Amino acid sequence: MKGTFQIATMFEIPVKIHWSFFLLPAWAVGSSVYNGMDWNAAGWFLAYILTLFFCVLLHEFGHILMARKFGVGTQDVILTPIGGMARLHRMPEKPRNELAVSVAGPLVNVVIAALLSPSLLYFPMSDLLALEDVNLIFDGPQYFIRILIIANLVLVGFNLIPAFPLDGGRMLRAGLSFKFGRRRGTRIAAIIGKILAVGLFGLGIYLSAPSFALIGVFVFVMASIEYKAIANEDVLKNTKVSEVANFDFTKVYDTTPMSEVLRHYSTGIATDFVVITAEHQPLGMLSQKEINLALRADDLEALAGKYFTPLPSYLWLSMNLADAESMIKRAKKSQLPILDGDEVVGCLSQESIKHYMIFKRRWVGFGKL
Repeated sequence: MKGTFQIATMFEIPVKIHWSFFLLPAWAVGSSVYNGMDWNAAGWFLAYILTLFFCVLLHEFGHILMARKFGVGTQDVILTPIGGMARLHRMPEKPRNELAVSVAGPLVNVVIAALLSPSLLYFPMSDLLALEDVNLIFDGPQYFIRILIIANLVLVGFNLIPAFPLDGGRMLRAGLSFKFGRRRGTRIAAIIGKILAVGLFGLGIYLSAPSFALIGVFVFVMASIEYKAIANEDVLKNTKVSEVANFDFTKVYDTTPMSEVLRHYSTGIATDFVVITAEHQPLGMLSQKEINLALRADDLEALAGKYFTPLPSYLWLSMNLADAESMIKRAKKSQLPILDGDEVVGCLSQESIKHYMIFKRRWVGFGKL
C-alpha cells in the first residue's frame, strides 16, 4: 500500500503505519485541548489512543498467528486511522480453519480485557461511568486502565457484527460455507452485510452521526468486493494454465547476443525473454533489469547466458490459474515459462491472467451480487 512506512517487525512480519494514522491522535488531542481538556489529561488521552492501537495490532496478530498454523502467510500489517489490516496471502478455504482465524482476533481483545479486569476490584467501573469531567477520566492510570477495558470489549462487539470486512462477516461466511459451500456462503453473507450496512447508514442519518453512515458505506462496498474476490478465486481454481497460456512466446538462446535481445526489446515485441539452451532446456529469464545491466556496462556483445536470472520455479500446463498466479507473484516476475516435460512450451503472464478475468467478468458476468 502506498503511503506506508515500516516501524517494526513482529514474528517476522513487517508492521507498517499509513501516514494518515497520525491525523487521528493529532486531531483527537488537539480538538480536546481546544474544548477545555488540560495538558495532563491530554497526555493520558494520547497514551490511551496509542495503547488502544497497540491492542488493535495484537488483535491482528491473533489472526496472523492462527492463519500461520494453517500454512497461510502474511505480507504485512498496516495501521490506519480506522484500524488495523493484516494482509494475509489468502484466507483458509476450509470453513473450520477460516472460523478459527476469524475468532482469534476478537479473542485477543477478550484476553486483554480479562488481564486488566483485576483492577476493577480496586476501582469499580461504576465510578468511571459516573464521571462527567473528561479531565478526571484521563487523570491517571486507574481511569486509563478501565477505559482500556471498555475499549477492548467495544472492539469485540464491533468486530462481531456479521458484515465484511469485520470478523463477524467472516465467521458468518465460514458457518454458511459448511452447508452451502464457500462461494454461495460468501454471497449470502455479503447480502446480509449489505442489509446491515443500509441499516447503519440509515441510523447514522437519523442520529446525525456521520461515523455510522461512513461505516455503513464502507461495509456495503466491502461486501461486494469480498464476493467478487471469492468469485474470481473460484474461476482461477477451475481454469487450467493451458487455457490461458501464450504459446507464441519470445525466447532467446543462451548464445544469443544481448544486442539482439535489445533489438527485440526496443520494438516492443516483448519485455521479458525466456532463455533456453540449444536443446530447448529452460535456463531462466531476461527482464528489463538484466537488459539495463548490459546497457550500463556497454556489454551488448555479451551472450544472454551471461545475464539471465535463474528461476526458482516453472509452471505446468495442468496447473490451475490460482496456483500459477501465486507462483508468478512469489517469483516477482511479470511472467513465468511453462514446461511440458523438460521443454519450455509457453509462458503465462500476470497481464494475461488479468485480461482473462476481465473477459470472464464482462461476458460471463460472474462476481455480480
